[in-house]
Amino acid sequence: MSAGLWLESRRVQLPERSPAKRTRARLPQVVVLASGDLVPFEVRLERAGTEESRAIAGYADGKIEILADDENARR
Repeated sequence: MSAGLWLESRRVQLPERSPAKRTRARLPQVVVLASGDLVPFEVRLERAGTEESRAIAGYADGKIEILADDENARR
């Protein structure tokens, strides 16, 4: 399974994570506050070897939804 992150319609390239290289804390790319405020985002999950994919989208109004294959639209 692979995951991709989009912020403001642009793909965010996150560095590979390795337990041995945990020398400094990383800042979060997506922030969701208890007040409902959040940074608009889309996380796309894709299953290797299939055409299955899902997306989790967060909107500026605080709404979060899960999108099925036919609803997915890369931003």
